[in-house]
Amino acid sequence: MNLRFIAAIAVIFLACIVQLWLSSIGIIANLILVSLVSLSFLFGFWELIFFILLALFIVNWQPAPSEEIILFALIPIGAYLLRKFSSWQAWVGNLIAICGGLVIVYGVLDFSMITANVGTFFMDLALGLLFGAAVFSILNRRATR
Repeated sequence: MNLRFIAAIAVIFLACIVQLWLSSIGIIANLILVSLVSLSFLFGFWELIFFILLALFIVNWQPAPSEEIILFALIPIGAYLLRKFSSWQAWVGNLIAICGGLVIVYGVLDFSMITANVGTFFMDLALGLLFGAAVFSILNRRATR
């Protein structure tokens, strides 16, 4: 395993810890999903599948997957496909995929969450964009050295 792969695993654990901490103080943030979307722009398909399974195991260790968990796994794969079939710069695609992924999560699971709590949605979006940009920038910089 190389250092970048280990750093990606550390990012997933960091996202879990920060997301749990933020939720304990009442701030909704989907940092685990955002980290997986960012990793989809930096790693290959099978590495991404490993990261998704690792995050799923951390988030939901129950044997039966729910709708949320299936959606949670499909969004990073969709971001990976966006990376492969788009001609955008990777950092732009990363930000677009983060926005799209969060809109899909809120839209599919509970669209009223967006309309009833616009501030919460935009805070989650802002935190997600900042966290995703940081993850992408740090791991992408590590890859180019």
